[in-house]
Amino acid sequence: SPCGRMCAIGFADGNVRVIELDEVTRDETRRRSAMGATVAFLSTSHGGRPITAMVWSVNSKTLYAGSDKGRVTLVSCEEFVRWCDEGRMGPKPAVVNKTEYTDADSGVHQLDSSKSDSNLLMSAQSSVKLVPVDGENCGVVTNVGSKQREGAYGSCFHDYAALSIDEDQLVDEEDVEVLEPQVAIGDRGRDKVEGALLDDDR
Repeated sequence: SPCGRMCAIGFADGNVRVIELDEVTRDETRRRSAMGATVAFLSTSHGGRPITAMVWSVNSKTLYAGSDKGRVTLVSCEEFVRWCDEGRMGPKPAVVNKTEYTDADSGVHQLDSSKSDSNLLMSAQSSVKLVPVDGENCGVVTNVGSKQREGAYGSCFHDYAALSIDEDQLVDEEDVEVLEPQVAIGDRGRDKVEGALLDDDR
């Protein structure tokens, strides 16, 4: 996870397990008793189908997992993250074993969460779908692009910058102007990715 406190594991039988990693720095002593303790576990949500893609939200509170049949589950680890943020005081939160889910139309190859954690991007065998996971349009699935895809291609969120640079060119970050957030989509037989403009930084 981005916070470094958890590790997610997807299995060929459809199980998804999130385990605890010790919150330690180089100056702290590892507490081996907590290493590997289960934070969340899903055993039936993917119907026994292999897990093919996973991604954490930027704030580490949510894990998304997709299968080869197109089901994408949402696992909330928010209580565990809050417990850690509060110094691990009081009882440890119960293991999460419930989920929400949505279905893509084909096997999932890649998942990506936007920087604001407001949108999920699902790259499947035949399409790319954008799913708001926060706000008034939460859960409303939208296709990105109009053509059907056929292949294990990915997609991701990225910021479109106003400055194009060579690989060996050093540039000060202050000189790069971020214009608009977009979705980059890979496809067969193309040297470049397509960009789908989003309305805001979500």
